[in-house]
Formats: sequence, C-alpha cells, structure tokens
Amino acid sequence: MSSTDPQQFPGQPQFQNGGPIAGPGSITGGPMPGGADPRLAGGGPPSPKAGMLDLRFTRFLSLTLISVWWVVALIAIGIGAVVGVIAGFVQMGDSVGIGILWVLGSIVGGVVLAVLTRLFLESVAVLFRIADNTLDIARRSARL
Repeated sequence: MSSTDPQQFPGQPQFQNGGPIAGPGSITGGPMPGGADPRLAGGGPPSPKAGMLDLRFTRFLSLTLISVWWVVALIAIGIGAVVGVIAGFVQMGDSVGIGILWVLGSIVGGVVLAVLTRLFLESVAVLFRIADNTLDIARRSARL
C-alpha cells in the first residue's frame, strides 16, 4: 500500500495534494454519518420562521431573538423610568426631598436595570454559543 492509500488508515481523515479528500462528513462530500447534511447544519444564521418550524430543535431560535428581547426590554425600562420621573415630580408637590429622591432613583434604577438586563441576555447568548461550539467539536470528532 502507498502512503496515500485511504485503506491504510481507516477512519482517519485522508489528504491528497495538501488538502482533504472529499468524503462523508466533509463539506463537499455529501451527508455525514447518520444522514445529516453538513451544508445544512449551521449554514448561517437561521431565520426566526425557520427556527419555529424546526421540530427537531437542531437550531437555536434564542440567538436570533436576543436583539428583539433587548429592544423590548429597553423600551419597557425607558417607559418605567419616565413614569418614575413623572411620579417624582408629582411627589414634589407634597415633599420636595422625597420627589428628588424618587426622580434620581428612577433614573439610576433604569440604568442599573438596563445594565443587568444586558448582562443577562449576554449570558444567555454565551450559553447558546457554547452549545453551538460543543456541537461543532462533536461533529468534527465524529469525522475522525
């Protein structure tokens, strides 16, 4: 057998002219063992509609919706802060000191809540990215 004979080392990636030989599991070589097509697995960001129709849960919809959740959270936090500031000004009719504290608390609370919301959404994104990367590592190790 020659050193480039694919039968010499079964189950190992084969190389020809400095590059991999197309075979099962490679991007150019058709379906992976088990029938999954690597060109369809993780091929770009899925649309929210495609994620909703994925009955096997092979794609994560959460990553595509995190930006939507962030915008909705900012709008809700902004509305809450504005209502708090208005309530603080109304409170100033009874007690100026409490009204000022209410206004400052609403502003600071809104900023703190926005930061905490952002941190939470980033941690969710990190968890899903870890899952994606672990899946990629598992797919690569299955090819070897």
